[in-house]
Amino acid sequence: MNIVDGSLFGALKEKIAWHQARHGVLARNVAQSDTGGAHSLDLVPLRNDLVARRLAVTQSDSAHQSAILTRTRGSAFRSQRTGETIDLEAQMALIAQNQIDHEMAVSIYGRMLDWVRLVGGRR
Repeated sequence: MNIVDGSLFGALKEKIAWHQARHGVLARNVAQSDTGGAHSLDLVPLRNDLVARRLAVTQSDSAHQSAILTRTRGSAFRSQRTGETIDLEAQMALIAQNQIDHEMAVSIYGRMLDWVRLVGGRR
């Protein structure tokens, strides 16, 4: 088994993909803020248990419009309405916090790879 595909590496890769997809949703909110009738969307928070990470979200009926599926590198994340109107200040704060969280996950992933290389004698 490849160590990079292990559960901890896989969880970090999925978290990174979730933050990338969330950035797209939040950026779309900002872009559509001056559009009449636009509603604020955000991704459903990523659950940390293995079962939730392995389940794919699918739309069983075309009449169900409560969620929008966002595909990022083979993963499906569900978004939901968070408010009636789009508040630019709140959206920019969410984007900044999402960027910080994304950079932290990428940093942890990189450090873990450094440790694997060190143990493997490739450093």
